[in-house]
Amino acid sequence: MKPKNPTTPPLRGTPPCQEGSINSPPVKGEYPERGEGVTKGEYPERGEGVTKGEYPARREGPRLNNLPALRTFRTALRHHLTPAEARLWTHLQRCQLAGRKFRRQHSVGGYILDFYCPAERLAIELDGAVHDSEMAQQYDEERDLFLRHCGIRVLRFENKWVFLQPDEVLAEIARHFGWQKAHQ
Repeated sequence: MKPKNPTTPPLRGTPPCQEGSINSPPVKGEYPERGEGVTKGEYPERGEGVTKGEYPARREGPRLNNLPALRTFRTALRHHLTPAEARLWTHLQRCQLAGRKFRRQHSVGGYILDFYCPAERLAIELDGAVHDSEMAQQYDEERDLFLRHCGIRVLRFENKWVFLQPDEVLAEIARHFGWQKAHQ
């Protein structure tokens, strides 16, 4: 039996510990730019007798998506959705919105996103009363800056709009599909 990790991941909505922590935005040049890494043709063709471990690394630098240290915390959040998250998930699951796949409680760096569409590099965050404080807003700004640096667009909605105007929320999400092509 493995001993439990004494460190716990940061809770959603708490400010980062200090500069240089896992929640701090990266310094320019710290991570590879989008598009860097393995290029087409570097992988051997199927059936060429490749043994496990011979493939080159897909990306240099630290792993950013779904860090193992946050796995238990992400799972707990998926099993205990807020009412607004549960309602929006009924519209996003199983590729219901324009055929796009969304993930719940996906982590990027030290941050856990409410919903994430990897094909569109689009994060959806639902904000409740917890996000009204000045400290929480500053944390959200730092988080959004980090995600922007990773090439992810963040859309924020107040919880109440998911219940009052769900069609408008879904339309706004769909309106941002293809945002990457428009900004290249």
